[in-house]
This record gives sequence, structure tokens and C-alpha cells, in this order.
Amino acid sequence: MKNNILIIDSDYEEAQDFVKGLRDTTNTDWSVLLYENNKIYGIRRYIKFFTVAWQFFLQRRKYKESVILCWQQFYGIILAFFCKKTIQYNHYDIYL
Repeated sequence: MKNNILIIDSDYEEAQDFVKGLRDTTNTDWSVLLYENNKIYGIRRYIKFFTVAWQFFLQRRKYKESVILCWQQFYGIILAFFCKKTIQYNHYDIYL
């Protein structure tokens, strides 16, 4: 099932204009997934980057043929790393 997904790590109000512009520009609906990580500091923040990307990787069949746009580039880089290391990169498109 094709589904456009935007992963953001800040509060929704901060990204609201970006989300509106993205929807208007692409003329498609985007599911916004919020993983508030910008208020966490230290090693816990980096652990969360890996765990969120790992969760997406484990559910990769759910997002088959989807477009995943990462507001926070670490989510996309780590997700792409997991996919490349396991040769699973053909399930969806990742944009940073």
C-alpha cells in the first residue's frame, strides 16, 4: 500500500507550515509521525534515533512502495543504513 510518511522530531506546530507546503506542492496526503526528540539530550537522544529507525525497519513491509521523508536526517540515514546492510532497500523511497 502506497502511503506518504513524514517523520518529524519536533513539535507539530514548528513543522506545520512545512507540512502544509508539502501537501500543497505534492498534491498528496502525508501521514505525519511525530517522535519528539529535540528536547532530549545526551546519549538518550542518539539511542532514540536508532530505535525509531529500527522500528521502521522492522515494519518495512507495512511501508512497501511508500515515500518516507525525514525532517530529522538522522532518522533517514540510520534507516537507510539498516536497509542497505540487510539488502532491503527496495521496499520504499527514503528522502532526507
